[in-house]
Amino acid sequence: MEPQRALALATTAEAKAALMEETDLARDLGIFGSPTFIVGRELFWGDDRLEDAISWYRYGSVRSLTLLDFPEPDSLGG
Repeated sequence: MEPQRALALATTAEAKAALMEETDLARDLGIFGSPTFIVGRELFWGDDRLEDAISWYRYGSVRSLTLLDFPEPDSLGG
């Protein structure tokens, strides 16, 4: 999409209304910054909390992750 077209779409009344709706939802969920991760009813804020969010998803609690918690790369080096 052309930059001018994208900017025009971003400034429409519909886009502004959608932004306000999403902002209200974020406030209702207790989100106050970015990035925020929600796992179930738990909220994790900040890029340094991604591992905590993953642990909560996997184990239902925050625990230290080790290299054993991550899958082995495939045979193609991925």
